Amino acid sequence: MKKIYPLFPAFVGWRYFRFRTLVTLISVSGVAIGAAVLIIVLSVMNGFGTDLKNRLLSVVPHVIVETRDREPFDPAAILPLLKNMDPKIMAVSPLVEGECIIQSERGIAGGLVRGIDVNSAKKRSLFLENLIAGEGFLITPEKGKLPPIVLGDQLAAQLKVYLGDTVALVSPLEKEGPFGTMPLSRRFEVVGIHQIGIAEYDAKYAYLPLPQAQAFFFTSDKVSMIEILLSDPDAAPKVARLIHKQWREKPSLAARPWREMHQHLFAALQLEKIAMFVILSCIILVASFNIVGSLAMSVIDRQKAISVLRAMGASRQMIRSIFLAEGCMIGGIGTGVGLLVGGLTCWALKRYPIIELPDLYVVRTLPVLVSPHFFWWVGLTSLAIVLIATWFPSQAASKINPLDGIRYE
Repeated sequence: MKKIYPLFPAFVGWRYFRFRTLVTLISVSGVAIGAAVLIIVLSVMNGFGTDLKNRLLSVVPHVIVETRDREPFDPAAILPLLKNMDPKIMAVSPLVEGECIIQSERGIAGGLVRGIDVNSAKKRSLFLENLIAGEGFLITPEKGKLPPIVLGDQLAAQLKVYLGDTVALVSPLEKEGPFGTMPLSRRFEVVGIHQIGIAEYDAKYAYLPLPQAQAFFFTSDKVSMIEILLSDPDAAPKVARLIHKQWREKPSLAARPWREMHQHLFAALQLEKIAMFVILSCIILVASFNIVGSLAMSVIDRQKAISVLRAMGASRQMIRSIFLAEGCMIGGIGTGVGLLVGGLTCWALKRYPIIELPDLYVVRTLPVLVSPHFFWWVGLTSLAIVLIATWFPSQAASKINPLDGIRYE
């Protein structure tokens, strides 16, 4: 008896599990549906978040270096030091950024103008992929033509302009004219329309070649910040800390990673993902109530069998283990089937993008990105909920007195 003791509860639990076909199928299906839905929803949310991150990184520096008072500075002595500071640094280029009014013949809007290094922009494939019209700064403008400008798609719609149209930038800086001081205004030709799917950028930002921006804002050779592009954008916090550590003698300069600059956005996405995980886990929780009910009925129906086992020498722990084994089989098979169905559904949605999204979204099909961590978290959460739910009827079964079940037999 002692040799078969470890396998005896599992053997009896399997017999109980196998002969309660309809009830068992309902219990397994509830757990499987909950696990599958969790995998699918988390993968879709992860896909949206990753797509948003990639689009954001197409225009945002991975790390920026600027003065703490946000004043323009001379980058000549700093650029060579940054290039050789870490092997993950792919490119270092200066940026100029400032506010202005953007005016066309059919509209006017306030915006932010960012002067970027053209060679750096050409290396950023995502920047080029997010151009929905025109070729941006890929083509060198002909002599005598107006300097080029790239607008966000919402900004272009507000100004009612398209490729080849002319816009005027009105700077808050003033210049002396024949009738006194006047706002500085210069004209540019729209050569590209950019869309990344974030209203903060698509409705406000316009992009100029760096020399044009420096001339417009009268910064001479000074810049607003230095952008650093990394081979691994997730290493940005580490590189920023490295810059702070090596530049302790330059307290006027500060390095900020891209997540710090947009922490509100990614914190909101993370909070949504956690909230959806908790809410959808309630499906498994509801399914666990079905397991509790079915096991409770099983305890009542098998009260005589439990009493016989107790009379033959089975301990309370063995009786408890029998029903725990049955509940774990329901939870294990349901979780396994749910993870399999969820994984196959995600693969099908990614392989065959049949679900099309409305024009409100930048992506046209449902983005799906499966992470192995999702399977671990969903599997462990599902099994934990089922195990806790199974404990109560198992504990009730272990407390049955041997005489109660066979007293009237």
